[in-house]
Amino acid sequence: MDYSAKKSNNDVLYATAVPVPVPMPEDPAERDVNGSPWSVQEPAEMTPSLISQLTQQGFTKGLAMAVRENALVFLLRVWIIDNSGSMNNVDGNRIIETSNSSQLRIVNCTRWEEIRECVNYHVQMSWLINAPTIFRVRN
Repeated sequence: MDYSAKKSNNDVLYATAVPVPVPMPEDPAERDVNGSPWSVQEPAEMTPSLISQLTQQGFTKGLAMAVRENALVFLLRVWIIDNSGSMNNVDGNRIIETSNSSQLRIVNCTRWEEIRECVNYHVQMSWLINAPTIFRVRN
């Protein structure tokens, strides 16, 4: 059964979630000094340089500040990435730059190409704001 979306009686889509246990390292040497299996650091300070990098991506200053506040509330992010056979379906979309870098174009692609681009962006964002993130493939 596909748990990504269900229809209610009035055909309104809603999301569901399935909890997934995250394995903890058994070896105490793999834990940080506080006994945590992950070394979680405070997110990056919102410097003018960081705000500039985010505004170049289209973020407003307020949204850039909200990104850091979100990183302070959620000290660790976990992504579960689907790699089932349905990811080969060509019903995804990617945004690409044209020869004129100020113009973008949307092209069809597989779901896998679409999620790969999304994950690559969020890997870079996690690094940029120093927000620890775990990426796990589902299958």
